[in-house]
Amino acid sequence: MRDRYIIVDDIYSDPDGLVQAALESIKQAELPRGNYAGVMTTHPFLGEQHRALFQQLTMEPSINSSTNANGKIRFTLPEDPFKFHIHYDVDMSTKWAGVVYLSKEHPPGIEGTSFWKHKRTGLEIAPNTIEGFEQYGWKDFNDLRLFLEDEGLDESLWEKTLSVPYKYNRLILFRPWMLHSPGPAFGGTLENSRIIQTLFLGN
Repeated sequence: MRDRYIIVDDIYSDPDGLVQAALESIKQAELPRGNYAGVMTTHPFLGEQHRALFQQLTMEPSINSSTNANGKIRFTLPEDPFKFHIHYDVDMSTKWAGVVYLSKEHPPGIEGTSFWKHKRTGLEIAPNTIEGFEQYGWKDFNDLRLFLEDEGLDESLWEKTLSVPYKYNRLILFRPWMLHSPGPAFGGTLENSRIIQTLFLGN
């Protein structure tokens, strides 16, 4: 399992301070939105000590940021719009994706991250070769994107293979090509919303 999932509890020494710094930063900036629900800080909250920690956990020869979203903090409320739900992380240089759950007051028993297998096709891992796309009747990544924009929004079309519970200050790292989704949003303000730090790690 370690080559697919890594879960570590109590990952940060001061998660409250991290959240407070993130909240203060977004109050002074335009809140960026994208394909996924919620708003995200404009800059990351990671240092050299984090890179060393992630390298140790993944046992990779080296670890660096693979996208500009690495280390940023996302705040999500139930009414926030989104374009994708079940998805994969598309950057080809990313070897590990992940999140740190940062909401101290979250609903008990709520899901943090879920992993899926499509019932009709058996799709569980995003293809990245011509032969892989042809297996599902697609030509390229654009066909896969259109499929996920449609059927990726309907959980009834999928079988849940694993669900990681949301727990304050828990890190989960996983392979980015595995089809996954965030757990439900909650809260009524940014301060008590679903708060995560996004991670995208490569070499």
